[in-house]
Amino acid sequence: MLALIRRHLIAKIALIVMSAVALGFGISIFLSTRTQIETLEKFHRISAAALSHSIGASVKHSMLAGNGVKVRQLIRKIKSKTEHAAIRIYAPNGEEVFAEKGPIPSATDIETHVKNALAKHETLRAQDGLHVVPIPNQARCRSCHETGKIRGILSISTQNTAMPISDPQVLEQSLAHIAREGFEQIMSSDNVSELDDYFEEMVKNTPGLTSITVLNMEGEPVFGDDTIKTPTVHLTRALKPGKAFHYLQGAQKLHLTPLPNEARCQGCHEPEESMRGALLVGFQSPMLKGENSLLPALKSSLEHVMLTGLGRLIKRFLDQIAATGTVSTLTLHDEQGRLYHDPFMKQHPPAIVQHALSRKEVVSDNVVTGAGSEFVYVEPMHNEKQCRTCHGTDQPLRGAIEIRLDTNSATQARAALINTNVMLGVVTVVFVVLFLYQWMRISVVWPMQRIANATDHVGNGNLDISVDVQSTDEIGRLGASVNSMIGGLRQKLALSKFVSRETMRTVDASDGAIHLGGTRRTITVLFSDIRGFTAFSDQHNPEEVVSMLNRYLQAQANIVIQYGGDIDKYVGDELMARFDGPGMEDRALQCGVELVAAVNALSNTDADHTIHVGVGINVGEVVLGAMGSDERMDYTAIGDTVNLAARLCSAAKGGEVLVTQSMADAAKPNQEFTLERLEPILVKGKPDPVAIHSAVARTKSS
Repeated sequence: MLALIRRHLIAKIALIVMSAVALGFGISIFLSTRTQIETLEKFHRISAAALSHSIGASVKHSMLAGNGVKVRQLIRKIKSKTEHAAIRIYAPNGEEVFAEKGPIPSATDIETHVKNALAKHETLRAQDGLHVVPIPNQARCRSCHETGKIRGILSISTQNTAMPISDPQVLEQSLAHIAREGFEQIMSSDNVSELDDYFEEMVKNTPGLTSITVLNMEGEPVFGDDTIKTPTVHLTRALKPGKAFHYLQGAQKLHLTPLPNEARCQGCHEPEESMRGALLVGFQSPMLKGENSLLPALKSSLEHVMLTGLGRLIKRFLDQIAATGTVSTLTLHDEQGRLYHDPFMKQHPPAIVQHALSRKEVVSDNVVTGAGSEFVYVEPMHNEKQCRTCHGTDQPLRGAIEIRLDTNSATQARAALINTNVMLGVVTVVFVVLFLYQWMRISVVWPMQRIANATDHVGNGNLDISVDVQSTDEIGRLGASVNSMIGGLRQKLALSKFVSRETMRTVDASDGAIHLGGTRRTITVLFSDIRGFTAFSDQHNPEEVVSMLNRYLQAQANIVIQYGGDIDKYVGDELMARFDGPGMEDRALQCGVELVAAVNALSNTDADHTIHVGVGINVGEVVLGAMGSDERMDYTAIGDTVNLAARLCSAAKGGEVLVTQSMADAAKPNQEFTLERLEPILVKGKPDPVAIHSAVARTKSS
């Protein structure tokens, strides 16, 4: 295709026309499409924002009631009524909440320790130190778990932790922290009637744990063991700095933890108070048994937190326990073996959701997937004052709502419109191109082809050609210029035969601006002169003389050109040639020897006469340039070097090549000829005899 465009003008014209028309229609289609897309995106953004605000308000209202089941039912109902919208809610850490349960995993997909615990219904200990604890489905759990003997699997490991529970003090602090987190989550669910049972069961099941009591600001028991009291001095010590400490009371070691009056607690407690009481946990330290005390405490606490029916409280409880540094693994699976929560698992929400959560601002974008296209709108849910009862004060956000609107139908409609516009554009482009093709072919291409054919002939050396000019426009003027150029080339070709190649090169290099003058250069000069020409001229008519002269000069010229020489001029039966560049001396000598041989061979073919040439060669500095006048000049070489070469030519006998000492010194050994020293001779213009040599061709025997 590229070669076709490069070769044919009509292809270039067609490409330009098609590009121009296609660009015009393309810009129109692009601008129209962009306007449609911007309008559609604006509509999607407004619709998604309105839907998001509506959902956010509904979720916020349901959340304020503290009922996660209602929120889940609300989300399910909204999803069922929004056919082209997908709605998801994410926690601040990027975990999706209120999502439907995933499919039940196959037996091969369930982790081995979970599968074994589900099958055996008993606590197991894996080889890697992992404790697997089934959560039984008791009668009190039937409101959420109607069937089955197990409602979950708790997996715990305390190996390789930052806070090893082998340290009794760490274990005591961990148990107190578990009791506090269980109390906090149950209180957040407003299910305070379960607290006494929770504390009693935890004490009963945990070796070394003797009592759990919640005290008010006056030190009076509110929940738990009401037989345990603490001196006012100890209570004051815990509440004023707001730091936990322990003390001994009889055989018990009591751990006193202050309870700050957080925003989520101020529905029952006055906001002016910084504390709302304290948690008092009693131990018999010798009875504590490491994991055997930690596991029952975790199990009892998780069972009672699960009774709230609020998944967010269950997950928050597990997150808080994981944050203590006393466990390295802590997972909860449901009764089908699906992973419910892993505090140590890094969440990977969609990038657009992560962007909205990190920047705490609305983010929207068009997303193209393998299934089609959709408009995504993500709005963060800020943790407002009335929301902090459930969400606390440690996060500025309580999550984000993601709405994905299916835009396939709009995209398909837009694609159909674009296809229609493109088809109309293609038809128009084809029609315009065909019309312009014919018109340009007649008015431009054919005349240009005639000009191109003429230039091809000129390029092949045929100057007997001309362009048939049929118009006076730019192409017609171009044809006339080509004809003028061909005429000029004819003249130049004719004139080039009357001047040397060096003259032509000088004229070309100077763009025709030749001025009188010359430069000094070192060259080799060769003269040859035909012997016996005068006698021949006297015995033959002028036509025969000119014919003979041209044949012998042509033979000599061929040899000069063969050895890279340039014929400077012809003077009657004499030839002057110049050699320059590397090896000019050797080439000139070889030329002289072969020139003599060529003339002898030509003479042998003529029975009625005998012709020989004498040759003189010299090397040295000359003045080379334009000589003469502004009206008529000659490009030649002058100087003593030229004169001496001419004198040697005159002194040479027929068939003899005489060279100067400088030529002999510069010549390299050659298998074709030898240099023989001759007696010095006197020449015109030289006061002393000149040393000369004769270049003699080697015979086959020598």
